[in-house]
Amino acid sequence: TAAAGGRRRLPAVIYSNASVGSGQYHAEMAASDFCLAPMGSTSWTLRLYDALLLGCIPILLSDHVALPWAGRVEWRALVLKWPQAEAARLPTYL
Repeated sequence: TAAAGGRRRLPAVIYSNASVGSGQYHAEMAASDFCLAPMGSTSWTLRLYDALLLGCIPILLSDHVALPWAGRVEWRALVLKWPQAEAARLPTYL
């Protein structure tokens, strides 16, 4: 269904192609259980750290992400990795 600001809402899923300010971006992430963290312009993404700091479980939407401190951080316990080719199935999985 359409929501204010042209965003669409599915049960427990918010997605949009509209630009939002940082305050709204952080508020929506903080209110979420899961947050997408697609690959940025490098092999890692700041969205991963945004999600962790704001208390939602990051979903790494990348086939080639390089996570830091792999020998010290148990990333499989902190994040969900999801293949880019399967992005359309993600809401059903969650």
